[in-house]
Amino acid sequence: MGLLAGVSLSVFLLPGISMPGGFSLGALMVPLGLFLIITQLISAWPENIRTAPPLMVLMLAAIGIVQDFLIWLLVSWAADQLDLSLAIDGVLPMVWGAFVVRLTALAFLALPSRVPEREAEGA
Repeated sequence: MGLLAGVSLSVFLLPGISMPGGFSLGALMVPLGLFLIITQLISAWPENIRTAPPLMVLMLAAIGIVQDFLIWLLVSWAADQLDLSLAIDGVLPMVWGAFVVRLTALAFLALPSRVPEREAEGA
């Protein structure tokens, strides 16, 4: 859920990442799909962010930001190859996009789960 929110926020709020031909669900699916696939293959998340040591969270966040930057670089290339209406203007928007995606995802991980502890233990 955090990746969906982070990629969407990056596309709609950051000035260097845009959809010049107007909103296109297909153009939004490319970054979402790449982020979901790559983050599932290369996981840079703590098991439980609420109980992880702060140094570990900071280290994994830094590694994750580099990973997300490389994914934005891949998204930029894929959008050019597939002729999608997704434009990323330079390296700085990719860096900001990486920060937005990673911080949004970590914020969603830090939210308490909705499953009560008694039900989670009995499952």
